[in-house]
Amino acid sequence: PHIIFLSQSVLSGKKHLCGVRLCHEIAHAWFGLAIGACDWTEEWISEGFATYLEDVFWENAQKLSEEAAKEQQQLKSLLRWRRLQDELQNSEEELQVLRPNKQSTGEVSDSGATIVKHGLNPGKIFMQVHYLKGYFLLHYLENRVGQKPFLKFFRLFVERFHGQLILSQDFLHMFMEHFSELKSRGLSMEAIYQNWLDVAGIPKPLLDGTLKWTENRLVHEVQDEVVKWVEFNKNNRKRTRTCKRKRSCKDVVTFKEDAAASEVLKILP
Repeated sequence: PHIIFLSQSVLSGKKHLCGVRLCHEIAHAWFGLAIGACDWTEEWISEGFATYLEDVFWENAQKLSEEAAKEQQQLKSLLRWRRLQDELQNSEEELQVLRPNKQSTGEVSDSGATIVKHGLNPGKIFMQVHYLKGYFLLHYLENRVGQKPFLKFFRLFVERFHGQLILSQDFLHMFMEHFSELKSRGLSMEAIYQNWLDVAGIPKPLLDGTLKWTENRLVHEVQDEVVKWVEFNKNNRKRTRTCKRKRSCKDVVTFKEDAAASEVLKILP
C-alpha cells in the first residue's frame, strides 16, 4: 500500500535475515505509515506492532504448520526476552516507559505544538525497549483472546483508523470494546496502563510466561547445536596447540569462538 525504502542489508543473500527484515518493514505500511502515533513519545505504536506482525507475516511466508509456527515464536520470544532484560539493566528508568506523558499524552499547547518527551535524547535512538515491550504487550493481549480473533480485530482496527494518527488509548479502547467479555475476567485499560505502558522495568504479567519458552523443543535443539560447536572449537584449539609444539600438522582448521554462540548459551537454559 505504500513505497518502502530498504537498506542494502536486505540484499545480502541471507534468506532468513532478508525475509524477517522485509516482513518488519512491510508491517510498517500499516503501523507507521497508514496509521501513525499522534504523539511520537508513543513510538511503540509503530515499532511494537511491526515487531509483532513481522512474525505473523514470516510464519505465513514460510508456510509453517501451526505447531512449527508456535515453536518458532516461542524461540524468538525467549531471545527477545533476554534482549529486553539487557536493555532494562543498562538504561535509565525514565526511558523504559512506553507512555511517559501518561494522561497528558497527545495534549497540545495554545500554539498547536506538542512536546515529545525524551525526543532529543540521543541514547533513546539506539534502544529497543519500545519494540520489545510493545511486542510482548500485543502477545499478552493475543493470549487473552486467541490469535485468529486478535488478527481479525487488527483488520477492523486498521479499517477504522486508516490514514489517522492515534494514541495508545484509541487502540486499547477499541480492543476492550470489541472483546467486552475481558472485563469480567479482570482485565481493564487501567491495569494495562499500570502494568505495561506507564511504568519502567519488566511488566508483571510477562514474568509469569517465560518458563514455557525454555521447555520448547526448538530451544533445546538450538542449545544442543551450540554446545556441539563450542565443544568442537575447544577440541580443535587443543589440536592446534599440540601441532604448534610439534611444528608439523596439516589440514587443521581453526576459528575463533563465535561470540553469537556464547550469547545463545547465556540465553538458553
